[in-house]
Amino acid sequence: MRTETRQTWNIFFQHLRQYRMKAVLLFVSVSLAVGVEIVVPLFFKRFFDLLSGGGSAEQLVQILVFIVLLNAVVWVLWRIVTFGSDALVSRVMADLEKTSFSYLHRHSYGFFINTFVGSLVRKVSRFVRAFNVVFNKMLYDLVPMAVRIAAILAVLFVRMPKIAWVVLAWIVVYLIINYFFSLFKLKYDTQKARMDTQVTARLSDTLTNNSNIKLFSALGREIQSFARLLESQFFARKRALNVTSAIDSLQAIFMIALEFGVLYMAVSLWEKGLLTIGDFVLIQVYLLQIFNRLWDFARIIRDL
Repeated sequence: MRTETRQTWNIFFQHLRQYRMKAVLLFVSVSLAVGVEIVVPLFFKRFFDLLSGGGSAEQLVQILVFIVLLNAVVWVLWRIVTFGSDALVSRVMADLEKTSFSYLHRHSYGFFINTFVGSLVRKVSRFVRAFNVVFNKMLYDLVPMAVRIAAILAVLFVRMPKIAWVVLAWIVVYLIINYFFSLFKLKYDTQKARMDTQVTARLSDTLTNNSNIKLFSALGREIQSFARLLESQFFARKRALNVTSAIDSLQAIFMIALEFGVLYMAVSLWEKGLLTIGDFVLIQVYLLQIFNRLWDFARIIRDL
């Protein structure tokens, strides 16, 4: 399994290398977009501080204009990313299809005699789609997550170091636990994927050999055999989903605990005059951004 995984990643990067400048542009655009998104809550903080401190309407309108301009910049950057990634991924997937086609047809006659055609088709389609999953997970999830967390922690360390240390410790513990949970669940995902391949292969081959099944009156046996295969697929899918639900439940508890702990600390700091109303807005927005990005971390690792 590890050898196959390394080979798959090598093939992906070999095909992506010829488009590396486009890929770099996409990742830079994502990083800039996330960086600007982190700046926007700082203006909201300033807005609520002025609102609670008797600021003028002109000052509030100026801040709103800045927020709109920043959101416009974010919109432009994300459009560059989405349209650029659509073109890049589509091109690389076409190259992978061509590579797979050429590779398969170089096999011997005996290989095709002893291999289910449906299984081969399923594996090729999954292999090609895997690049789309891998690239998009890195572009839309992993890189934005890393940039967002680093930027948020930098702001918190400047504004409220005590809270920043708590958030940093929580993130480290959360990522470690989720990483090991993802490895634990991987075997269930692998079993589910294997059963999906077997079901697709059986369905494809029975449709291909439909005339032989009818000729030899084997429809009843094929139906019973396919039903047993579907039952195995059902249990594999159910186990994988149950483990996912258990992980999601644990994640929710972690997030509730962090939110309560951080806001409790913020209230204590506010009593001492170290925080403002705008800081509460900033904390809540940043916590939501962290939660939204980290919620799918285990799923991202399993997918990769």
